[in-house]
Amino acid sequence: YILFTACFFLLLPQNGPPSKETSYVFNGDFVDRGKNSIEVLMILLVSLLVYPKDLHLNRGSYEDFLMNLRYDFTKEIMTKYTVYGRKILKVLEEVYAWLPIATVVDSEILILHGGVSEATDLNLLRCLERNKIKSVLMPPIPSGGQVTPDFGSNTASGRTYKPEVPLYDRLLRHEWEQGYTNVRRLVITVFSASNYYEEGSNQGAFLKLGHCKPPTFVQYQVTKSPCPKPLSQSVNIIENSAIRILKERMMSRKIVLVHAFKLRDHKDA
Repeated sequence: YILFTACFFLLLPQNGPPSKETSYVFNGDFVDRGKNSIEVLMILLVSLLVYPKDLHLNRGSYEDFLMNLRYDFTKEIMTKYTVYGRKILKVLEEVYAWLPIATVVDSEILILHGGVSEATDLNLLRCLERNKIKSVLMPPIPSGGQVTPDFGSNTASGRTYKPEVPLYDRLLRHEWEQGYTNVRRLVITVFSASNYYEEGSNQGAFLKLGHCKPPTFVQYQVTKSPCPKPLSQSVNIIENSAIRILKERMMSRKIVLVHAFKLRDHKDA
């Protein structure tokens, strides 16, 4: 098995196509990782049809219609498909809900996106009606009330998309907790996106798993520069990029944040 946490088809030639000898697990976050998310997703889904037994797609945190609304994928679809954008997003919402939550290798290795929860129960995961999990941002309805998820704003060419959220088809709390409160325990974390913030900021990696063999890590970096940046420079790139992104997120939700601060601030202006 070869485990990826992102889709890097530049690496497929060195490992060969999916087969009985070389199975692939793509561990989520197929979209919202660039300007060609829908193309990447379509290639993966077509590959799944061609290699149904040797290619596996786990659902990640961004295979979630509310996450797509908060970030860029919904805008990408509405921009590229001006006529059928809403229909495509509705279909993808159902596709997300039917993707497997985890993959088990040789009854020993559990592969899932984002780590494990304190409440993770493999027996429950096996019988969980995963098609009910429309979004991890949509918690169960508490007794005597309802939860209204925050869709954020997402426009493209003056057009908006806000999906309808049914209230009757929600998970029970103990089911919902299977994928929500994630923590790191005795796990291996694999991050496949090199240059996540900017070119030269970090390396990516994938993991090779073999029967009765220790896991093998393969690191790489897709870059135009012939010389890797020193560690201190890479750290500076990551920190500056993270601060810039944080500022952008805060400004995009300025009205909501100001309102929340006012509710907490009991002092007179």
